Amino acid sequence: MFQTVWGSLHTGLDVQAGQILLIRGGTSSLGMAATQMAKRLGLTVVATTRNPDKRAALVENGVDHVVVD
Repeated sequence: MFQTVWGSLHTGLDVQAGQILLIRGGTSSLGMAATQMAKRLGLTVVATTRNPDKRAALVENGVDHVVVD
């Protein structure tokens, strides 16, 4: 899971500190791992969820902005 996230953020996106990352399905296992890694890399994280009850879990995991879609 973390290897997939690492490759996506570094090889696929070449992220840099200060950028904003949108994570669709933020409460999935990959979404949660991506949030943790992105925050450690200095990114601002926006994550989506369909369930407003999951907002707190996303914020606890480090998400800066939650979008309920």
